[in-house]
Amino acid sequence: MILALDMGGTSVKAAIVAHSNGEILGHSAIVLDRQAGDTQPDRMIDLLVECGLELVRSHDRWTIADIEAVGVCTCAAIKDRDAGILAGAANLDGMWDDVPLVTMVQSRLDAASTPETRFVGSVHVLTDANAPALAESWIGASQDHPNSVHVCIGTGIGVSSVSYTHLRAHETEADL
Repeated sequence: MILALDMGGTSVKAAIVAHSNGEILGHSAIVLDRQAGDTQPDRMIDLLVECGLELVRSHDRWTIADIEAVGVCTCAAIKDRDAGILAGAANLDGMWDDVPLVTMVQSRLDAASTPETRFVGSVHVLTDANAPALAESWIGASQDHPNSVHVCIGTGIGVSSVSYTHLRAHETEADL
């Protein structure tokens, strides 16, 4: 199973997704309160991971050890996708430049683990324009087409192109 985490400007969301076919097995969300500081980096990442952990805990048959990987979709720009370092977020409060998102998510998952139920998977990050583009090419509207363009319209606008299951744009190239 994959734990999908989505951090947006107004909420954080989590879903458990079947690795084999992309079926959503469960989902949850937390609405953010800007006045309470929920869009500051540490607080938002705490809420993001807690949203995912609560979803896992809400099902008797799942533990964190069942999670093969975590995918984080972010409204922030990404400076280094491999290291999971952000380059800033125009629609979030606080300093998001150089936030090591992958490391912070991993450390919170490690802290929630026990010797019997330990997360041993990997954490990956994509922008909120690139993640859905890849999902559409995997199990969505463009799965039967080798090339596609995905336009994401929300608080901002992002564009991604996928060619033979590979993203073809730099993380921040097409974000507005």
